[in-house]
Amino acid sequence: MKSIYNIWVFIACLTLASCYDEDPITASDSGNAGRFEFPQGDNSWDDDIIDIYNEFGVRLIYKDILDQDFTKSWIGGNTGMITYHGTGCINDEMTQFYVKFMKEHVFHYLNPKITEKILPMYWYLAFNFHNVWTFPTATLYNPMKSQGDLAMMDCWLTCFWGQNVGASQKDPLIAWMSPLTEDKTSYAIRRCFIINDVITAAIGKGNIVMPTEFDTGFDHSTRLVITDYDEDKLKPNYYLNRGYPGKINTANGNYTKPAAAPTAAAATFLGYVQLSIRFTKEEREEMFPSSKYPFTKEKFDLVQKYMKEKYNLDLNAIAEGPATWNITPYPELPPAILP
Repeated sequence: MKSIYNIWVFIACLTLASCYDEDPITASDSGNAGRFEFPQGDNSWDDDIIDIYNEFGVRLIYKDILDQDFTKSWIGGNTGMITYHGTGCINDEMTQFYVKFMKEHVFHYLNPKITEKILPMYWYLAFNFHNVWTFPTATLYNPMKSQGDLAMMDCWLTCFWGQNVGASQKDPLIAWMSPLTEDKTSYAIRRCFIINDVITAAIGKGNIVMPTEFDTGFDHSTRLVITDYDEDKLKPNYYLNRGYPGKINTANGNYTKPAAAPTAAAATFLGYVQLSIRFTKEEREEMFPSSKYPFTKEKFDLVQKYMKEKYNLDLNAIAEGPATWNITPYPELPPAILP
């Protein structure tokens, strides 16, 4: 009787082990566990997509995307006044460009330690993602570039190109802030947008925690001097003397000075991280000379060292980008659609 009991225990252990020893997915596997077939093809970029899935658990989706996949309508409706529209990639060159960008400009710098429990099931690589605001007297088109959390249940989204630019913007490449051939800054901005979404989500989930020593020396109550006249820069409360360098505007990727009311410690820390992944060490030195603003330099050094040692995130490497950053071929794009 005892031997039979031992056999059942052995079988139970094997069953549990099989649950936690899942084999990596391959191009020949059939992924029908969700709304999309995965992988979506057997091209060279699908191999890269599978590698990303096996390491990070997120499925890059580049085709068969419908309007209802952009909102909660597929589980019960949307806001009524606003609808979201778009498609997947419209040609192979677009898919190839997206996947190479995600592989070399994004996931190359990340690791599962910080992405655990924050990445969704799907990450759409979209074309012409925009929303439409419908009013009794007008219809407004608003291009949307990326979205780390669009109140969707199971996906994030990145959109580099589109057509429905609306009356206020005639150039789709500007409207979607597309990565442009031979324009390294345009690549750096889009890389910053995406990785900032990941880092912000990781901080929100507790995967990244601000070091306690970061807040040493800050005064979060006294107002800052934010004008940049020569006499202002000598004042003790000048924002850079106080260690408040500002942040990145996540709508356009540009530098933004701080407001006169100082931000709290957590927001100040995130600002340092954003500036560190958007601008290289040399660019930051030009913007915030260490000889003039040693306290600000001290905090940049602390953040860089802490993130690299604690979370294996090299912020300056993110700002620099890959050595071969320009992706070819560039996809062929259709003309703009104006309302």
